[in-house]
Amino acid sequence: MKRNILFSTMLAFAFAITFSSFLSYSVSYYYNTYQMSREITADMLDLSDMFDDIYSATNVSHENLASALSTSMYKIDVATQNEIDGLSDEDLLALHSGTPLILRKPRSIDVLCYFYSGDVAMKISPNLQSSMFAAYGYRIVIMLSAMMLISAIIMFIAGKSISRPLKELSLATQKVSLGDFDVQVEVNDECHSEVAQLAKSFNSMVTELKSNELLRNDFISNVSHEFKTPLATVNGFAKLLQDESCSDEEVKEYALIIENETDRLSTLCSNILKLSKLENQTIQTKSTAFSLDEQIRNAIIMLENDWVEKDIEFDLDLEDTYFYGNEELLSQVWLNLLSNAIKFSHQQGTVRVELKNNDESVVVSVSDNGIGMSEETLKHAFDKFYQGDTAHSTRGNGLGLALVQKIVQISGGTIEVSSKLGEGSCFEVTLNKTEQIDE
Repeated sequence: MKRNILFSTMLAFAFAITFSSFLSYSVSYYYNTYQMSREITADMLDLSDMFDDIYSATNVSHENLASALSTSMYKIDVATQNEIDGLSDEDLLALHSGTPLILRKPRSIDVLCYFYSGDVAMKISPNLQSSMFAAYGYRIVIMLSAMMLISAIIMFIAGKSISRPLKELSLATQKVSLGDFDVQVEVNDECHSEVAQLAKSFNSMVTELKSNELLRNDFISNVSHEFKTPLATVNGFAKLLQDESCSDEEVKEYALIIENETDRLSTLCSNILKLSKLENQTIQTKSTAFSLDEQIRNAIIMLENDWVEKDIEFDLDLEDTYFYGNEELLSQVWLNLLSNAIKFSHQQGTVRVELKNNDESVVVSVSDNGIGMSEETLKHAFDKFYQGDTAHSTRGNGLGLALVQKIVQISGGTIEVSSKLGEGSCFEVTLNKTEQIDE
């Protein structure tokens, strides 16, 4: 059976406070009983001394003197032989020595005093029905009742104050489970630091979930758009190819467009798969030693068709560098950065690539004198699917730089970008050396 938060909290407090009340009562009871027992013992000793002194000074019989000295609190009697025989040898020895014998029951005010007056054994016992001793019992009961009442009030107030934020948190959790990520829990920093911290953590979690939901929706929207555009192009030109009136030149042109769009789709799928694979990766794997400067040169050669078509000139300043890292992943970094530099360069532009081999790190910079980026575009340079224009007119899918950033991060490095609209952009990658390589 499910229990609501208030009931569970109240139950916990009830147990805790009942236990503490019982403990307090026990300590108070034993202390008061001990004190009362000491007072009764002192009174009995005084009464036994008084009895012995009066008996020695008068000829009054033990029975009459006992009756005369008995009070509402204490009763004096001649001890019976059975009572004397019931005493232990140790108690009898103490009694015959002339010292009054005090017998106490554990955790009780029921005290007995035996003493000899002449040759007669006497007994003093408390009258537990007297008003004084009854008042002691009433005092204990009243004290316990008051303690339980105060505990119940404290329990109710404390339970309410703690269970209220927990109940709000429970309701908020239910809303989140139904897909409402706009809910926030009020945080009270003045009390219940654990509950306040829990509420803060919950609010942070909901904010993160909302951000992830927005990113997911944006991702789906962008992927749909990126697939829709080339598919529409392929579909349109495929229909044109079915027209028998098309010339050979038009057929070649349409076929080339279809080929380019399918290549674009293939690249998009490839980048999505790569990025998805890297999203949950935090450390690089398959690290090997390789020539970093040679890898960059190979990347330039792989893009030869692109830069030859635009008559791009390369300005290379590459120091001989052996690096220990994931060769395959880092190759994707240079291919994407170089491809971007070529893509956004003007006809007959210049792309400068620089590699510096420092003591603890290597720094690679790729810069161009192309169209550059606005301040707004620069802020979103590494965002997935962001291409700087809402019309998606630029050829590409906006995943390249996101892929680059992720690879650099899991390689333990950093990437920075500077750009000015109309003057070009510069990307600088810094990779820390993780192992000394003998060149």
